[in-house]
Amino acid sequence: MIDIVAIGELLIDFTPGGTNSKGMKMFTQNPGGAPANVLAMNARLGGKTAFIGKVGQDASRAFLQDVLKGKGSRLVVDPVTPATLAFVHLDEKGNRSFSFYRSPGADQMLTPKEVALHLIDNCGVFHFGSVSLTHDPSRSAVFHAAEYAKKQCKLVSFDPNIRPMPWEDMEDDAGGTGFYEPRTDETDGQIRKCRWSPGDYWQRRYSGYAHLGADSDFHE
Repeated sequence: MIDIVAIGELLIDFTPGGTNSKGMKMFTQNPGGAPANVLAMNARLGGKTAFIGKVGQDASRAFLQDVLKGKGSRLVVDPVTPATLAFVHLDEKGNRSFSFYRSPGADQMLTPKEVALHLIDNCGVFHFGSVSLTHDPSRSAVFHAAEYAKKQCKLVSFDPNIRPMPWEDMEDDAGGTGFYEPRTDETDGQIRKCRWSPGDYWQRRYSGYAHLGADSDFHE
């Protein structure tokens, strides 16, 4: 039995790594992607995990595949599209901001037919986030998987994880609770992450999760 199966982005995070001898900023390559991070933490606590996603046939492939090695995951390889890259920037207070290089990224190219439903059959919790919902075909793949998980009576968890840069249209209805409410039991959303939006647009949208039931949770 798998404790948690997650679907979504597996990418390269380049985090600040100090400066070189010439005083130029350096970045360190790290595996990233919010759904994959959830699995990594669960595995550290002794849980069994599996990931469903897509990587590129590029220099990052071996690195990302090695991260998931031996975890029973379904990692599809796109022969054309490279992996998404995210550069993490820190301000003087240590707050993070992100620059995404994803036009498109391999994670966006996962199709519904490539979703390993047998992994969902054998899990207790199915988890997904918002970054994989910015574009098709990955959006359709995630919705397909979430709907299947609900039909199989799995606990379905969603992380809003708002990152404005990947969204071409911030008014896109894919950001609305109407898409997620029928598919979700648990929501891990930090409203403070949404306050950049004019008119508190995302706060209004995600506040709808309060109607998901007793298992739903919003916190500061």
